[in-house]
Amino acid sequence: MPRRIFLLTFLVATAALPGFLMAQDARQVGEAVAAACGVALDPASEAVLAGTVTDSVSGVPLFGARVTATWKAPGDSLSRTFEVESDPRGFFAFCKVPAGVRVTLHAVLRVVSKPVEVDIEAGMLHVEPISLRLSDPNSRGVLQGRIIDAEIRRPVPNALVRLVELDQATMTNSRGYFSFGSQPWGVFTLEVTGLGYSPSTTGVRVAGDVSNSVEILLAPDALELEGMTITGTAQSGYQIEGLIRRMSLGRGAFITREVIERRPGARVADLLLDVPAVSVRPGRGGDIDLEVRGRPCAPDVFIDGVPYRLDPVVGLDYWAGDVEAVEFYKGVEVPGEFLLLGHSTYPCAVIVIWTRKFR
Repeated sequence: MPRRIFLLTFLVATAALPGFLMAQDARQVGEAVAAACGVALDPASEAVLAGTVTDSVSGVPLFGARVTATWKAPGDSLSRTFEVESDPRGFFAFCKVPAGVRVTLHAVLRVVSKPVEVDIEAGMLHVEPISLRLSDPNSRGVLQGRIIDAEIRRPVPNALVRLVELDQATMTNSRGYFSFGSQPWGVFTLEVTGLGYSPSTTGVRVAGDVSNSVEILLAPDALELEGMTITGTAQSGYQIEGLIRRMSLGRGAFITREVIERRPGARVADLLLDVPAVSVRPGRGGDIDLEVRGRPCAPDVFIDGVPYRLDPVVGLDYWAGDVEAVEFYKGVEVPGEFLLLGHSTYPCAVIVIWTRKFR
C-alpha cells in the first residue's frame, strides 16, 4: 500500500513517517524530495510520487535502478512515460504529477519489478516502495560509496573509512569516493573519520551479486589549534604518506624515483618489465600490449590520483623522466581508493603514476 501525506506539511515535518524504508524520517525524505524536484508545485492540481528501490532479499537500497512512470493526463489521447534513476540511497521522485491520473510504476535493474498502480491526489506526496529480487545470500557483493560534507555538499577527500568487523580500511579519493571491493553478505559497521570533521559510525548491509552503494554525510567539527609555523613543499597529487602506507601493506609492485633514475630514457612500459607475471609487448600501430598472468589486460590507469584514459595509440609508451613513482596492482591486490565505481569485479590490473610536478 502506498503512503500519502499532505505535501506542504510533509516538507516541513520532523516526526517519523512510520514504515518508510531504511528508517528515513519525514525531514530526510522531505529534503530528498526538495532536492530532486526543486520546483514550485501547485497543491491544487499537482502532486509528487516518490519512493525507494531496495533489494527484496536483503533490504539494501539499490543505486541506478531505472524507474518508469506512465500515465495519461486528462485530455491526452496517448499515455506519457517518464523515467528517473534511483540515487545512492535508492531514492527516486517524480515531480509535478497531475492530480487525478492513475500512474503505473515499475523499476528495472537486471530484473523488472512487478508494476504497481497509484491514484494521484492533489497536494499529496505519494510514497511507493519498490523491491527487486537481485541478491544471493551465498555470493559476495561490492561495497562502495562517497563521503560528503554535510554543510556544503562537497566531497570529502582523504577521509579514512574503516569496515570494523572485517578489519579493513581505505581512503577516499579526491572526489570523495571509496570502495572495499568484494565483501561477504552481511551487516557491518562503517567508521569514517576526516580531519576537521566529527567521526561517523554507520551500519551498512552488503548483499551478494549487488553493488552496494552508500552516501555518508560528515559534519564539520571546528578545531582550535595552537599557533604554529609550517614549512614544506606542497603535495597536490603525489601524496607520499599514502604511498608509504600502501607499500607497507605488502601488496602490489612499486617503482620509485631511485629505480627510474637508473634507467635513463626509459618509457613507462619499460618500468613494468620487472613486475612478476607481467609482460609488455609492442602492439599494433606502435602502441603497447599488456599481459597479466599470460592474459591480455586493459588496466585502469590513474595519474596523480585521478582516473586517466590512455591515448589509444601511445598507450603506456611514453617517457618516464617526469615520473616520480609508479604503483602496479593485479586483481584483488588493488586498494580501495583505486577501484572505480561501477565495477562489479576487480580490474585485471591498476597502474598508478605519480608525476614529478606533484612532489
